[in-house]
Amino acid sequence: MRSIQLLLFVSAFGGLLLAEEKPKGEPILAEGTWTITEMSLNGKKAVPGETGPDEIIVKDGKMTFYKKGEALNHFKDFTLAVDTKSTPKKMDLITKNSETGARHFLPAIYQVEESELTLGVSLPQPDVKTARHASFEESEKAGIHLKARLKK
Repeated sequence: MRSIQLLLFVSAFGGLLLAEEKPKGEPILAEGTWTITEMSLNGKKAVPGETGPDEIIVKDGKMTFYKKGEALNHFKDFTLAVDTKSTPKKMDLITKNSETGARHFLPAIYQVEESELTLGVSLPQPDVKTARHASFEESEKAGIHLKARLKK
């Protein structure tokens, strides 16, 4: 029997309901430690572990970015909401402000080929609704663009 995932979340800009049927044998994003091999921030090359995170850990449906073994304060415990039918595939990284309870959404695009993840995350700009990148070429120029390999 095929499993059905139902991801429901409400954003400040309106609601979105994603119902996604998970194909057999094809994980959406494998749990474990992903080592960042390449990265750029707003179009500038970043060095994993120096000018940016060096690992991503996916566990229990949550994603946290790490730099030298420490979780990055504003990039931890993201809940993931995905749309695998779009091209490129879409992912929302969702977190909650511990002080105000407000939810924050980072729209992203992603691709997983074998054990390599390509992720393009749009970063919020003041007074502007954050738009999702339409392509990985766009994410290389603005926001966070990275490639990571799943540790075995």
